[in-house]
Order: sequence, then C-alpha cells, then structure tokens
Amino acid sequence: MNSLEVEEVINPYRTIKQWKLLTVIIIIGLTSFIFIGASGVTGALVMMGELQGALARHNIAYATSISYGLYFFCMVIFYFLFSMLCFTVKYMLMNGMDYFRNNTCIYALYAKTKELGNKVTEFDLKDNINQDILKFTICNALLVIVLYVISPSKTVFAIIYVMISFLYIRKQSMKVKNDYKNMLNFTEQLSHGHFDTEIEDDLGIFNSMRDRLNNLKVGFEAAVKEETKSQNMKTELITNVSHDLKTPLTCIKNYVILLKNTQADEATRTEYLNQLEKYTNRLSNLIQDLFDVSKASSGNIDLHPIDLRLQAIVDQSLAECIEVLESKDIQVIKNIEDVVVHLDGDKTYRVFENLLTNIGKYAMPHSRAYIDIHEEEDYVSVIFKNMSEVEMNFSSEEIQERFVRGDKSRHETGSGLGLAIAKSFVVAQGGTFDIEIDGDLFKVIMTFKKS
Repeated sequence: MNSLEVEEVINPYRTIKQWKLLTVIIIIGLTSFIFIGASGVTGALVMMGELQGALARHNIAYATSISYGLYFFCMVIFYFLFSMLCFTVKYMLMNGMDYFRNNTCIYALYAKTKELGNKVTEFDLKDNINQDILKFTICNALLVIVLYVISPSKTVFAIIYVMISFLYIRKQSMKVKNDYKNMLNFTEQLSHGHFDTEIEDDLGIFNSMRDRLNNLKVGFEAAVKEETKSQNMKTELITNVSHDLKTPLTCIKNYVILLKNTQADEATRTEYLNQLEKYTNRLSNLIQDLFDVSKASSGNIDLHPIDLRLQAIVDQSLAECIEVLESKDIQVIKNIEDVVVHLDGDKTYRVFENLLTNIGKYAMPHSRAYIDIHEEEDYVSVIFKNMSEVEMNFSSEEIQERFVRGDKSRHETGSGLGLAIAKSFVVAQGGTFDIEIDGDLFKVIMTFKKS
C-alpha cells in the first residue's frame, strides 16, 4: 500500500531491488511458499485443536498460547515475504524493460551473445592479423580432424599435433622477431637523420606502425627543410640588417664629423642637419620594424580595438605617404565604401602605410594604383593593387616572408619587413592577408570581420 518512492529507500526493499530477478524468485518466492505451507498447516492444526493436544501430552505449559503464537509467527513471516514479492512486482512494472535489462540473467546472456555476434560481424578480413588468426584457426581445425582420423593411436596423434603446432608457432615468432628488428633499424636510421630510408616490405602486425613512421619521416623532412629555410633567413637577416644599420650609422657619423667643422657656413650646416635627420629617421624606422616583427613572432601584439572608419585611415595614410607617391607621379584611385570595422587604429594605419610605401617604392612611375574597400555580408574586403616597375621574379609566398624585398638589388631603402609586419597585424586582428601576382599586377587582398 506504500508508494514505491517510500519503499525503495528503506531496507530490506532497498537491498532487494539490487538483486537479480532469478535470486528474488528462488530466495523470496521459495521461502514464501514454505511459510505459506507452514502457516496453513499450523492454522489447520490449531483450529482442530491437535497442536494444543500434542503440546499438552508432552506436558508443555501454555500449550494454547504457544500454538496460536506459532501460527501468528508463520503468518507474519509469510506476509513479510509476500510484501517483498509485491515490492519486486511494483518495481518491475514501474521500470519496465530497464528492469529486465539490468536484473535478468536471460537478458545478460542475450547481451553477451549480441556482443559476441557484433565482434564476429566486425571481423575485418582485410586486416593482416585477422587473416593470420583465421588461417591458423582453419588449418588447426583441419589438422586436428585429419590426425584424429588417420592416427592409429591417440598418443601418436597428440605428439604429431604438438610438433606441427610448435613448428608453426616458431615460424610465426621468427617472422615477428625479424619484422620487429626491421622496425628498430628503421627508427634508428630516422633518429640519426637519415630520412632517405624507407620501408615498403610487408611487416605483418607492424604494418600500421610502419605507415605511421613513414608519415612521421615525411613530417620530419618538412620540419628539417623549414628549419633550414629559417636558418638561411636568419643568416640573410644578419647580413641585411648589418648592411642597413651600417649605412645610416656611417652617414650619421660622417655628418657629425662635418658638423664639428666650425668653418662651414650656415646653409651648409643646415643641409648637414637635414641629412642627419634623414638618416636618423631611417635608422629609427628600421629599429621599429625589427621591434614590431619581433613582437609579431612571439605573438605579443597588444590590440586596442575601436569602431574604426576605414576611409579615414586610408586618407590619413595617403597624406603621410604623399611625397613618396608624388615623387614617381603615382595617382591613387579610391573606390571606397564608408564602412566601420572594430579594429586597432594604430595597427591598421601601420598596415595601410606599409602598403602605400611599397607602392611608392616599387610601382611603375606615371601609373595608377587602386584602393578598393567593399562591404560583404560577413566581412569587409580591402584591396591594394598597382603595376610593378620591374619584373616580379618571386612568388606570392616568398614576398610575404620576413626580410624578403621586392627589389633584390637593394636599390631601395628598407628592411624587407613591411609586408610581413602588415600580414602579422592583419592576422592578429582576425583578418586574412593574401597576395596575388598576375604578370606585372601586384595585388594585396585583406578581409576583416564585420563588427
């Protein structure tokens, strides 16, 4: 009569619900059957007075009280066991199939059979190990049948079977040993940097490891090439930076010496000071470029994004670079939509300034350069394009590397860091930076996510 929620949290019902159904039927059901029989027999004997008479004949005091007490005890035990059976039935009905899944031996046997069936159906015959196991099993079964039929003695059969099994197992063990030895030799070659080594032989159970090591070898080769390329770039950096630092420093030193000459007139001293300022600015810009590319390499770029009008940044950059553009009579044509993007103002200005400076250095004189800004559905595209003055004998990937210059003859001043810095600043702000080269057309394509 109690609710299931009340019963299942108190003993003995809390313990019984953890039993298997077969255990409940055997223990509780059988015990209930015994006690209902005992209570029935005891009740009948009490009602007929036979139990009281039997106790009285043995001179047992209180025969009637003892008879009724024994009958009452049997009834209490029976109803107690019956209540546990009722609880089990309620628990079974309330939990439905979950109860049978968790508490019946038949379902456990079904689950194990199903699991075994799945393993059999998932037996991959393409796998070398599974093929060897299947071959061994079939050959072993055929060998047992043949030897059992033709052998005149069961002892002879056992000896022959053991010998054949030993020889087969020894052969397979030697193959595994040799395959393992080949794998060790292969890994030893890789550890010494011999990446030209490759294993194509069938190594049985080690085939998957062989394939992974071959893939690892390819990765190592790529890493070594990348490291070699990085080392070459560092060497080139030292050469380029040494040259670029030495030139303005030498000029600064010479002009300082000239300024110490008190015989120079005021106009000459002014010219020397202007030249000194020019080379000082050049040296300062180079150091700033090195500092920026160092921060970009370490990922330590501080961003302070705000809602930014790209048109205003373009106009500001053009005003800053107007002298270098006018010196080569380059006309900049703008096709700009007035869009607002959440970006860092200083970093975005530096990107545009670097690109316009490159146009001023390397674009064909008396030509036009184009700046396009368009708003798409999810992003804003910014495109800078111009015609190159000289043949571009480099790829779009090479020119984005650090310390690579479009003018390999080094006629133009610069560190070769401009595009690398621009790309780092764009990527750091969640954008993309790509370069396309089509003949003499040089195009930089950037995209920024809309705010």
